[in-house]
Amino acid sequence: MQLAYVGFTQEAVYRCFHFEHHVKPAHPFTGPNRIIRFAVRAYVSQLARHGISVQEGPAICLGFLTEALTGLDENNLGSASYSVDDGHLAAIATARKKIEEERASRRKSSFPLHSPNSTRSPWR
Repeated sequence: MQLAYVGFTQEAVYRCFHFEHHVKPAHPFTGPNRIIRFAVRAYVSQLARHGISVQEGPAICLGFLTEALTGLDENNLGSASYSVDDGHLAAIATARKKIEEERASRRKSSFPLHSPNSTRSPWR
């Protein structure tokens, strides 16, 4: 199922991200594509609390929506609205923190640092 991001609206404290899915008719020339519209709401302060910028909202909501629609038959789908919950955002934040910690551990120096008064240089 291919979803296209078509924009957002601000509804009080929620950012509502809009997506569309075009369903082609079963037989060619039997009519136009059917458009199914989806909206995914995200509470802006929850995004900030987990260190997720609002600009990342469409990608996060697309992942959430894809996960929610997995395994469903597109012929029986209708337009729907979803909300990203705090647990989903917390899982994303935890995964990012773990990746950052792994990167930081790889960045650590593999040679001992010498005092500035030392005559030995690690760069020979």
